[in-house]
Amino acid sequence: MNELYLQLKNLSLAENLPEHEYLFSLADKASSLLEKEVAWYRAPAKNGNGGGLLDFTEEARSSVVTRGVSAGEEAASRGAGDVSGVRSGVGGAVGARDVPGTAGGAVKAAAGACGYVAGASAGVCAAGVPFRAPVEKPLIIVPDLHARSYFLMHILDFTLPAGFVSGTGFVMGNGRDGSSCGQTSSGGQSSASTSQMSGAGCALTVFEALSKNLVNVVCVGDLLHSELRGKARWLRAALEFEDGNFTGEAMTEEMKEGLSLLSMVMELKCAFPESFHVLKGNHENILNEAGDGNYSFGKFANEGEMCRLFMGEQYGDDVLYVVSCFEKALPLFAAFDSCVISHAEPLRAYSREELVEGLLKPEVIKGLTWTENGASEPGSVSAMISIFANYRRFRFPCYFGGHRPVRGKYALRQNGSYIQFHNPEEENVVLISGQRDFNPDTDIVSVNR
Repeated sequence: MNELYLQLKNLSLAENLPEHEYLFSLADKASSLLEKEVAWYRAPAKNGNGGGLLDFTEEARSSVVTRGVSAGEEAASRGAGDVSGVRSGVGGAVGARDVPGTAGGAVKAAAGACGYVAGASAGVCAAGVPFRAPVEKPLIIVPDLHARSYFLMHILDFTLPAGFVSGTGFVMGNGRDGSSCGQTSSGGQSSASTSQMSGAGCALTVFEALSKNLVNVVCVGDLLHSELRGKARWLRAALEFEDGNFTGEAMTEEMKEGLSLLSMVMELKCAFPESFHVLKGNHENILNEAGDGNYSFGKFANEGEMCRLFMGEQYGDDVLYVVSCFEKALPLFAAFDSCVISHAEPLRAYSREELVEGLLKPEVIKGLTWTENGASEPGSVSAMISIFANYRRFRFPCYFGGHRPVRGKYALRQNGSYIQFHNPEEENVVLISGQRDFNPDTDIVSVNR
């Protein structure tokens, strides 16, 4: 069985806290990847780090070839010379770049500059270097996770409906359609190569689809804090803190769940950088800061400060710091042809430029992570949808968010354009095929079967 899958499974069942060296190394790797995640779908902010916007729209995909030609010529003109500063288009992965000063380094640098994305339609940039332009992939949107490692594991094990990853639309069911693996369905995406869609005709789990680069997964944030599910435990932990015990039994149990989930998320981001994404939520604040768009958090106890003190005593300032770097490098907003996503309902409409620079703007961070029901400016959702939506293909593009809990599958706001789907008592995800308009009654599904 896949080694990564077994690791994720073990993390979801973990009976102990992660070891210091493991957590430090993983958080350092994941935060470094996010900070330098400058790829076709994530434009850099003015500080050179990955910006606050993930843009997977047709406009962004189409611009890759145009941008790749000039970048590829520049890389090729350097020949086997210096390739420093040229990163692969695959999630900004530095590891895809070969050693500067070698012929292999020049080829890999040029391929990265041409906008290479694994598992996409092939072409040749002006430098004569083969590259692959990105293609549209179906989308899975994950609500607030709140320390539910079992929920994330159920998502990875979920068998996708028949046709979901083949681009032919899909029918709800158990996903087993009898197709043989390695055969692609007719009527699929014309731009996708046969090799990319290999396995698309058979029933795949989410983990298998991620491994084949056939799907995008976007989590809306809020990784830590069990909230209402753990209310009694939080109250017990608060009594431990009153006695000066920051790593007592109740708090340790809480953090085992939270850090297992956090570790799973970081492992998935490192393994599938261009396909697995996490947006910043209001709970991504391990330092319990008040400022820069963040607020200290407390609901049943003083949860934010209790987490900070636990991490400091159990792991030390080094782990606390790298985890905070991971949180602060998470994007704020994701855009697709049929939908847009942020953790919370937007406080107001933000421009594309504001979203790209959003991680440097406290007002934007607050406005996309902390907005309460009823606080958003009227029309803000439709205004933001209009910036990115492909109205040629979709009549009713949507805006998805979590943050506020709902009963049942979903709640509609702003004339039905904003869809909240975070039910903490259920394990529901959104499936977006990209081939038709979203239907909340059929396309929000439970992964706990």
